[in-house]
Amino acid sequence: MPMDADSKRRTAWVAGNLLPIEGDVRAWLLRRLNRPDEADDLIQEAYCRAWTVTELGAILNPKAYFFRTVRNILIDQVRRAAVVQIGLMADIESAGGQEDLASPERILSARQDLNRVQTLIDALPDRCRRIVIMRKIRGMSQREIAHECGVTESVVENDLRRGLSLVLKAFEIGEPAERSRTADRRASKRARS
Repeated sequence: MPMDADSKRRTAWVAGNLLPIEGDVRAWLLRRLNRPDEADDLIQEAYCRAWTVTELGAILNPKAYFFRTVRNILIDQVRRAAVVQIGLMADIESAGGQEDLASPERILSARQDLNRVQTLIDALPDRCRRIVIMRKIRGMSQREIAHECGVTESVVENDLRRGLSLVLKAFEIGEPAERSRTADRRASKRARS
């Protein structure tokens, strides 16, 4: 069965970024587990998780991602186990650094959310988009924005509120801001009728 383009891209990414690191990950696991079959299972699970990542290109440090993913899988298994070796848990906890660091999956999810918000902002009407960017990204005051755009501060305030509302609604329901804006117009017309 031939692979589709996405599968080929994923295979190439895994082969180029994770396979070269597998030996280091396996050695790290074997120092802690002393069981090659369990190390194989953990590595296979990490490959499966990597395969399901939507934006592989957003993983900036594949080595850190692979180690952290394997470590998180191991911690999950240890937590679920009825009997836990105290030394193993101490090794795992000390090897990975601080527990409050975001997992690779959470970092990737946050990056995807940020990209989605940027796409939603880009879909706003021109003036509304400019005002949202100037206020929320560049940190300009409403007075500065009004002067630069040649509008009143109340127009800036209204466009900012409208733009943020459209982005938030579209983000929550998972559709482009333009579609959400059209739905808002329809709802306003119905309310006026």
